[in-house]
Amino acid sequence: MSVRLFNLSCAIALKVTKLHLINNLCNFFRLFKVYRKIHRLSGVLTYFCTRNWDFSDDNVQKLWKNLGPEDKKLFDFDISSLDWNQYIYNYVRGCRVHLLKDDLSTVPEAKIRWQ
Repeated sequence: MSVRLFNLSCAIALKVTKLHLINNLCNFFRLFKVYRKIHRLSGVLTYFCTRNWDFSDDNVQKLWKNLGPEDKKLFDFDISSLDWNQYIYNYVRGCRVHLLKDDLSTVPEAKIRWQ
């Protein structure tokens, strides 16, 4: 192998190594941004996930039984008539905007990235 060919192969190997290193660093910083968001969300949810919560709907049940038919139509808070798909959709969007402080204009880009 000639010296010239050896120098050329070393130069190419070093350039490729540098490019891989730069690429890996860019990916690291992108992942670090995602990690920060997850860490922030974890901090917010810790309070709610580490405690016991007891809920009672006795008063709501009593109120619903005491309402007349017209009032039941006007104040429809019967949980069985709730559209759960729409509720979850709105819930997730609300968490994204208010907890994660993420703009909704990035939703199409995020769908492409995470599929």
